[in-house]
Amino acid sequence: MIIAVIMAGGLSTRLKRNTEKTLFKFNNSPLIDYVTSNLESSQYIDSIVAAVSPNTPNTKEYLISNKFLKFDDSILADSNYYIETPGNGYLEDLSYLLELFEKISTENTLVIINADLPFINNNIIDDIIRQYFKINTEALSVQIPVEVYKKYNISFEFEYKGLVPVGLNILKSVNTIQDQYELIREDMELAINLNSLEDVDLAYKLLEDLK
Repeated sequence: MIIAVIMAGGLSTRLKRNTEKTLFKFNNSPLIDYVTSNLESSQYIDSIVAAVSPNTPNTKEYLISNKFLKFDDSILADSNYYIETPGNGYLEDLSYLLELFEKISTENTLVIINADLPFINNNIIDDIIRQYFKINTEALSVQIPVEVYKKYNISFEFEYKGLVPVGLNILKSVNTIQDQYELIREDMELAINLNSLEDVDLAYKLLEDLK
């Protein structure tokens, strides 16, 4: 089974809005709706799990109102769930999730994606999944060259050897260190995550360019 995991439990202060980042409205829709819709349109994703935390109580209620079920040690295909993580940080929450999924099965594939990536469409997601299985690796991290960010004036927080990790990774459902392949892509859609109001302004401009 291929399970998409939306990381939706982090704090956000740079957007300077009295709302949780996942529920921040871009072009009249909450950010998490874009990711959920694109995952639901994927031909490979079997189930979607949104990982919330004490930092995002309103996101939890929003998911419940949109028919997300509470995770209770089992996952069925064609269903959406939410899991409550401790909210101690991205890596800590990811480890918590991997431990839970490992108890269900060590044979599942997890597509980990941030909730602030409104431009990643189902075609990009499916192509990355296909490449993951073609490469036949345990883990895959998607990286974008710094030049792509500079070309579109997109901000980024971290780069290593000219590459910026984006919020999309694929892992096996085991809570161990996994051999990782770095997949380098140049999709502008992968590079845009909405961390600040400046990012939002740029996203609206790019949205007009894409029309």
